[in-house]
Amino acid sequence: MSESSASPSDALWQAVIRVPKPSFELFEASFEGALSVSSEPDGEDRFRLTAIYAGKPDKDALETGLAIAAAAAATPIPTLSLSPLETRDWV
Repeated sequence: MSESSASPSDALWQAVIRVPKPSFELFEASFEGALSVSSEPDGEDRFRLTAIYAGKPDKDALETGLAIAAAAAATPIPTLSLSPLETRDWV
């Protein structure tokens, strides 16, 4: 296996939030510029949204988008988890 020489800002990053089920689509729109966004049930009444980015996303811009979505959904602003994805040699 070889180690990647990419810096953390060049790596793939993920943003994760957990939101009320009825409003998850409003929050999906907050992940502008993501390579992909996935959603999955997280308990009976919540969804876990995961967005993948090429490079480190702008945390302030993401938090602003989440605040706008939360206001539109009349729900608290979700906690944003932002981290680089682990580099793996899948071969």
